[in-house]
Amino acid sequence: ALHTWSRIWEYPYVYYQLQQHRANGGLGNAHIVVDVGSGVTFFPFSVAKLGYNVCCVDVDGVCERDIQLASDAVPHDPGTVGFRLISQDRLPFMDGEVDVVYCISVLEHIPHFEHTIAEVVRILKDRGLFILTIDLDSGACCDIGVDRYYDMRRCLSKYFDLAKPEISTHPLDILVQNPSPALWNRLRFLA
Repeated sequence: ALHTWSRIWEYPYVYYQLQQHRANGGLGNAHIVVDVGSGVTFFPFSVAKLGYNVCCVDVDGVCERDIQLASDAVPHDPGTVGFRLISQDRLPFMDGEVDVVYCISVLEHIPHFEHTIAEVVRILKDRGLFILTIDLDSGACCDIGVDRYYDMRRCLSKYFDLAKPEISTHPLDILVQNPSPALWNRLRFLA
């Protein structure tokens, strides 16, 4: 999973933000963290090792079984890892129940992400933290292009203050189509 697409940057970025939040006392006594669109990966278990109680949420019910199997097999103390199923486009939490929500390359795949953003706002406590990463396709041939990106930014700005600078990372093989060996060598030399 770490070597898939942009995960090589996203997992470390989100982990660092959670680690900093924890170190700065951003949790108090409660520490419920939600992984929106979790699928089944190693990541919530790494987050639980920081002392968070992680609740994975997804629309795929198979994830529940697999998260439970992994939870029984993968050490993750002192935190916990659980699962709740998303049904009827509603995140399965009460209003203001959650301290932190993170969403790693999922929101851009949701056609009406505005509703999901509103749900994140609903479940977060006052002064809660939302950590978001997305894959942006500047060619607009995938799920989110430049126009929908700006729609997403406007929607997010209605509810959230940007706490950390926006970071863009561009893998060379995505920016340059069919790079020649000479171009690779020149770019390596310049780096």
